[in-house]
Amino acid sequence: MTPIKQLKNVRQRPEEGFRLWYANEYFDVIFWYEEEGGFIKGFQFCYGKPHSEKAFTWETESQSHHYVREARAQGTGILRGDAGELSLKILKQLQAAQGELPEPLMNFVIGKLLAAREDQARTTTPS
Repeated sequence: MTPIKQLKNVRQRPEEGFRLWYANEYFDVIFWYEEEGGFIKGFQFCYGKPHSEKAFTWETESQSHHYVREARAQGTGILRGDAGELSLKILKQLQAAQGELPEPLMNFVIGKLLAAREDQARTTTPS
């Protein structure tokens, strides 16, 4: 697996805040900020490209984990269904492929993914 690189010339829409995008052949990690240099308001962690892609989306008020179905006509993915538990193996692969993804952002993503795993374990474990 090749190291993650920061994508340059990411389309920015002023009404949507500022975006940073990191990717390799298996992962995409996209961050949304209120403004450049501001606080993170969300991120999407995509993995399993190109054949069995899943996406974990975190925003300050919510989180979700879905399968991604490619919509070839639009050149984008459509989120569908619950993708279940995030595998620790995937998190280790992300860390191994870190490349240009800065350490603070990596730690932020890993922290949110681990918290989501814990939340899911609490809600699926019978009391």
